[in-house]
Formats: sequence, C-alpha cells, structure tokens
Amino acid sequence: MQDRSHSGDYATGGKLGVMNGTLIPYSEKGLEATLYFTSDLHLNHKNIMTYCPGRERFQDLDHMNTSIVNLLNEVLIDPSNTLFILGDVFMGPKDQFAGFYARLLNPQNIVLIAGNHDGPKALELFSNKCDEFYLHILRDGKPEIIWMNHFPVGASVDKRDLFRPKASEDYSIALCGHVHDKWQDNGECLNVGLDAWDFKVLSLGDVLEQATKRNLWRD
Repeated sequence: MQDRSHSGDYATGGKLGVMNGTLIPYSEKGLEATLYFTSDLHLNHKNIMTYCPGRERFQDLDHMNTSIVNLLNEVLIDPSNTLFILGDVFMGPKDQFAGFYARLLNPQNIVLIAGNHDGPKALELFSNKCDEFYLHILRDGKPEIIWMNHFPVGASVDKRDLFRPKASEDYSIALCGHVHDKWQDNGECLNVGLDAWDFKVLSLGDVLEQATKRNLWRD
C-alpha cells in the first residue's frame, strides 16, 4: 500500500477528514491493476436483496455475505493491491461487524471512505478511513486527481444538502457510491457501487476507461 499523508481528525464518531494519495504514474505497466474501487457492500443487509434486483441471484443472506467477502478477497489476496471502499460496508447487528472484518484478507490494504451507514462500530475496525480521498495520478504524463466521496456530485440524491458533497480541493474526475444500481454515471461522477457493475470490483484501468468513455474528465 502506498504511503499517504493524512490530515484532519480521525477520531471515531467525529469528522474523519481528508486523505491524500501519492502521485502514481498509472501508465506504468501493470500498475493500473493494483488499485481497486467499490462501494455499498451492505453486508448482512437482508432487505437489500429486495431493493436491488441484481441481488436476487443470492439464495439467502449467508450466500450474499460469503459471495461479497470472497469477491473482495480476490483483490485483497495480493498484498500489493489497495482496495478503496466508498462507504456502506456493514448493516445489521453491530456485534457481527468484527466477524466479517476478520474474514477479509490483508484488511490493512483497505481504504474506507465513510458512507452514511458507517457508524463508529464499523469505522473503528479500519485503520485507513476518511470522509473523502484525493488520489493523485499521472495519466500519460499529465497530473490528474481522482476525488472519492460516498455521495455523488451534482443534484442532491435525497434532496437534502447533507448528501450534497463539496470538494475541498480541485479534481479531475469524481467517484461515488450511495446510489446502488440507479445509474453508472450522472454526467458528473462515476458510481463504483457493486450493484451498478453487476458485482464487479473496478480496477484503476476500468475507472479511467469508463471516465474517458463517458466524458467525465473535467477540463
């Protein structure tokens, strides 16, 4: 995992602050496959199998939980990989959160960008956590910044300013979660949620390809 400079207060239950990533030349061969992105796991959330049609594939709650953990571990098994989770990891009884966390391989290589369902009991498990993350990359020699927030840029999803993020720094493209399978992009940011991509965890290469295809780069 890359060394990162931290700023802000990371006290559990309070505002977590900002985490800034190291400048990474993604065009270096193979590097685009070492950074991964996903969101809205909703482990142990029974009702989501009704809300999100794509989760009807699971036989029951245990099947869904095991499938998601296994999917994450396909990335985490390689200790050189970093997985960004853009919020909403666990649901249900809080005393079960640690058990799910213990099933993850190399969890120290997860960066959690907190979502609206990530309370103190979930946050205390993760060593790398923040409200927003700025990943600095070189795209074909040009500096670019990927801004990650649980909530999407643009029109407020829930018609409340609480869920209308404002970037504290300039950025080139924005990644979000929160909206599940409602859309893959809204013209302003790319939704990396599991439900939006048929349960595929996106690589950095996937993100950059989709941002270009969907014209999401800011001039």
